[in-house]
Amino acid sequence: MAITLNRPFTGTFYNKTTGTTLSDSGTVPDVIRDEVSNRNKTPRLLWRPPTPYTRYVREGYCDTTELALRLESSNSLAIRSGAHSYSGTYTSVPPPFPQYLVDRAVSKCLDKLKNDHVNLGQAFAERKQTDELIGGNARRIAENIENGWAGRLKALEKDLRRARGPRQIKIILGLIAAARLEIAYGWIPLMQDSFGAVQHLSEREKEANRAIITVKSRARETSLEKTSLGWGYRSYSGLVDRIREIEHQVLVRLDYYKDNGLLHELSQLGITNPASLAWEVTPFSFVADWFFPIGDYLNRLDATLGLSFKGGSASKKTTVKVKPTNGRCTNTGLSTSIVTPSGKGRMMLFNRNTYGASPMVPPPSFKTGGNLSHVYNGAALIAQALSRHGFR
Repeated sequence: MAITLNRPFTGTFYNKTTGTTLSDSGTVPDVIRDEVSNRNKTPRLLWRPPTPYTRYVREGYCDTTELALRLESSNSLAIRSGAHSYSGTYTSVPPPFPQYLVDRAVSKCLDKLKNDHVNLGQAFAERKQTDELIGGNARRIAENIENGWAGRLKALEKDLRRARGPRQIKIILGLIAAARLEIAYGWIPLMQDSFGAVQHLSEREKEANRAIITVKSRARETSLEKTSLGWGYRSYSGLVDRIREIEHQVLVRLDYYKDNGLLHELSQLGITNPASLAWEVTPFSFVADWFFPIGDYLNRLDATLGLSFKGGSASKKTTVKVKPTNGRCTNTGLSTSIVTPSGKGRMMLFNRNTYGASPMVPPPSFKTGGNLSHVYNGAALIAQALSRHGFR
């Protein structure tokens, strides 16, 4: 849904030469949005497949600003307040989402698969509970037998055959009935529970090697943009700095079936990846990895070995906070110059894209840092490696 807001303004311009006063009023249009894509709702079962989803929000002052002016020269006095549009070139939509952030999150997910930093507890918790139920029921029945339940029942049957009076027979029959009820409401439910649990466990064991492995990883980046934009009122003009605080966030979730546990464990040990093994024994490979992580890339190539892809998604969110600052007038010879911009805006774009297959291993890229420490450390590594091989 998009709504156009007409933000009001008022102004007064006094010409000292002619003694005339001009008044201004009007509105400045600005658009706010809250647009949501159709969502396919899926039932909350044991595993909920991801679905595409998009939302775009614009609120506040995204393309306009509140501008309060008081400007005076030898010839005129201008007073203005209210909304004002920008002049000049600026971006009114969120920037494109950087693909390298998605690649970074995918790489972290594959590293978790390779390093087995995944939680299999949920997949096997049900089997553990079933095992405990069966074991606990068996222990209770065994304890009853050890405590002489079977012997007590036989003794009661013998007492019944030797009983002489009606009263004695009635008492013994009551004790036998109580013992039988103990079986009906004690042992039999225990055994039925155990049987049902075993049957359920058997059905689950058919997919024991297809336990679902889920990995999640996030990546985030922030940046700041400043654009100087113009404003004008009557014979006065100036600039306002438009600041955009940009935040990109991505969450990648990947779900896999564990089809071949042994093969996956071998891939975790590095046995199934000859390219990675060859790179590790290459001279100075660790130095190259410091700048261009080829080893990490090769190590991820068999991260999904022994697994089959079940589903996944990349949820990307871009938030842009807009605010004006540092208003100023570019006219000269002013005795009074007050330019006060205000009014904050916010834009948010959320996109969830689904994967139809396991994402490709992102290619390696140069490591960069915010300072020169990474370069210094890399140079030290090279010097150390060369010195070991006789280069001084």
